[in-house]
Amino acid sequence: MRERGSTVWFDKLTWTEVAELDRERTILVLPTGCTEQQGPHLPLDTDTYLVTLFLSEATRRARAEGIPTFLLPALPYGPAEEHMAFAGTVSISFETHHRIVKEVLLSLARHGFRKLLVAMGCGGHHCLPAAMEARAELRRQGIKANVWAIGPGSEYSRIAQRVFDWEPVDVHAGEFPTSISLLTRPDEVRQGSLGPARPFDAAALPSAWFMDEVDPQGFAGDTRRASAELGRDLLEQVVELWLDHLRRIHAVES
Repeated sequence: MRERGSTVWFDKLTWTEVAELDRERTILVLPTGCTEQQGPHLPLDTDTYLVTLFLSEATRRARAEGIPTFLLPALPYGPAEEHMAFAGTVSISFETHHRIVKEVLLSLARHGFRKLLVAMGCGGHHCLPAAMEARAELRRQGIKANVWAIGPGSEYSRIAQRVFDWEPVDVHAGEFPTSISLLTRPDEVRQGSLGPARPFDAAALPSAWFMDEVDPQGFAGDTRRASAELGRDLLEQVVELWLDHLRRIHAVES
């Protein structure tokens, strides 16, 4: 099969090229992003951009190791009600997001793909129920498919602690995404708006917090401490983290 220059992008293939894939072994990755405010210094597409950046590079490295993997277009919208106090945020309901993710998974499984990964690019996404529901429906149809829903979770926090040598209070749009953005697309960072957010006190907030309750500017941490050099270390470790996930998925029998 000719893969158009060994593209990592599923949507760059023709239907005849897709039909020739080994659908038992090929891993398909669905990144979930969002369009939401990221403070006064980062653009609204930051989460979508970053999850695509991480997974496209991890997919390239996986392919170089002989792991058949393709990346689907990232979903650019997700539940973002906690950011709706800030102009530009687009929020869809958890129910709508759940249904979109589930139906994408079901479509891919109907075409015979048996290894499906939902790569969550936002801490506010909860895709495991959609993955579980998709698997349940497939099992009822007698279709054996494996579905993983993996998000940043505590792994990103551990990476940040190693790279920064401190624990940045970065619940949103802080040193972590700012450093990687300074490395990979510095022209998109409004560097004149870098600065400290309000001191973060998680204990003073309800569990269901809104970002304007955290800081009126919409971010946490101190973005003045971000740098492209730190971004290089962060990017490498995050890509390796996702690559390890792809290796483990590859090792699973279909």
